[in-house]
Amino acid sequence: IYDNVTGNVSYVIEKNIHPVQPGDIILTKPYEYHHCVYHDDSDHLHFWIIFSVDENPELFKFLTEKKSGHRNHIRLSEETRQEFLENCEKLVENSSENKIASMAIFFKILAYIEEGMEKYKVSNHNVSLPKNLKDILDYINKNFASIHTINEVSEKFYISISTLERHFKKYLSM
Repeated sequence: IYDNVTGNVSYVIEKNIHPVQPGDIILTKPYEYHHCVYHDDSDHLHFWIIFSVDENPELFKFLTEKKSGHRNHIRLSEETRQEFLENCEKLVENSSENKIASMAIFFKILAYIEEGMEKYKVSNHNVSLPKNLKDILDYINKNFASIHTINEVSEKFYISISTLERHFKKYLSM
């Protein structure tokens, strides 16, 4: 769970770019490709909550059963967003003190997310990566262990190294 507090960022999830506003929530599950893209040097403050669903898969079905690349971006109402942010702050403040109170806050955060996934999700009308870059990322993901140089990728896709680097910089900030 990523909650953007401030910063000019987007999130690449699977093969889509999600422009993120302060207060937006990004959800990813294990092995779902995600990457934060910084658009400038402004302060980027965020909450990031990482947890395992393995112990109680039934409890976290609303997260685990979502299809990869779908329902990742939530924009809560202004009032709900403020309550969500306050609970994130409480969780950080309380995390080392009272474990039961921390768990109660955590589950309240999950309740906001579950409701937000249905009511406030941002439509999938986001910026898509160019097809050739999607194909390149697929190839890299599938052959990561056997790729030794950037030249191999460049030659396979008939693209110059400088163009490949420009695409990675422009769309992925890397």
